[in-house]
Amino acid sequence: MNNEESNKKNNNQIIQGDKNIIIQVNNNHSTAYASEKNPNPKEEKNIALAFIITGSLNITHELTLKVIEKHLQKIAADADDAELTIVDVDEGSLKFVLKGSPEGLEKIEKLFNSEELTEIFDVPIKNVEFIEPEKEKLAFSITGDISDTDVAKIKAAVTGVDEKELLIQKIRTYRRSEKLNLSGADLSGADLSGAILRGADLSGANLRGADLSGAILRGADLSGAYLRGANLREADLSRAYLRKAILNGSDLRKAILSGAILSGAYLRRAILSGAILRGVYLEETDLSEADLREADLSGAYLRKAILSGVILREADLSGAILSGANLSGAKLENSKVINTKFSSNSQGMNEQLKQDLIQQGAIFEDS
Repeated sequence: MNNEESNKKNNNQIIQGDKNIIIQVNNNHSTAYASEKNPNPKEEKNIALAFIITGSLNITHELTLKVIEKHLQKIAADADDAELTIVDVDEGSLKFVLKGSPEGLEKIEKLFNSEELTEIFDVPIKNVEFIEPEKEKLAFSITGDISDTDVAKIKAAVTGVDEKELLIQKIRTYRRSEKLNLSGADLSGADLSGAILRGADLSGANLRGADLSGAILRGADLSGAYLRGANLREADLSRAYLRKAILNGSDLRKAILSGAILSGAYLRRAILSGAILRGVYLEETDLSEADLREADLSGAYLRKAILSGVILREADLSGAILSGANLSGAKLENSKVINTKFSSNSQGMNEQLKQDLIQQGAIFEDS
């Protein structure tokens, strides 16, 4: 990289902030050439200014980034007619960074300190201050409820980096105590093996074909998520919420789903052999032709579940409730059914099967 390219890159450096969307305003003249164009570089020196604002903000409503850009361009008019550009995004807030003359930036700071500049589009300004001793940056942010998914969309538009890659990077490096909000995210085909997504909001997310093997999804919200063909081997989904999630053809071998809620979910032809599903809630769940051999379903709630063609060989169904379940073609050989509740009128139930199950300890409450 030559000096010119390096200077241009440095002029647009990404300034990281805590829970911020970062906006940088660049002067029309590059700082890199100040000493060449003017014998007195102080006259054309560019300084960065950032603002911190707090308040309620929905990024999808009228207060768009473009409107904010135009407004701050007007505010920064005295700062060498600075041009506003967005260079980075982070969750929770909007952080703007302006570049201009020291005088112009100090004027904006004074407007805030004198209470002449107290809000932007009815959103209160929390603070305006230089964030470096050299007075080269001033912080100015808008706090808002912005999901990590929306942040990635904005950042992708700003930086040109692929949105999915940004989300994957976010997941891999996330270390904060707050839970990730990835609702509606497109993570199809993503490699998230071993990822820590405890309590994350993945509702409505597209995870088709994603590799989540060994991932920690304990207590995560995956309601309505699309997980067709996903690899969830040995993943921890205990107490996860998967209502109406689509998991057809997914691989859940040896996965932990104890206490998970999968009511109305679709698991057709899913592989759950050796999975732990103790106390799992599977009411009206479609498990047709799923492989549940050697799975632990003790205490599971499978009322009105679709179990046609399901493989339950050597599965532990003790204490489970299968009242009204569709058992057409279900394979129950060597399964444990002590205190398991069935219905005599369930589809696929016949007298021979009923007697065999009773002999093994099953209960038919409608007998």
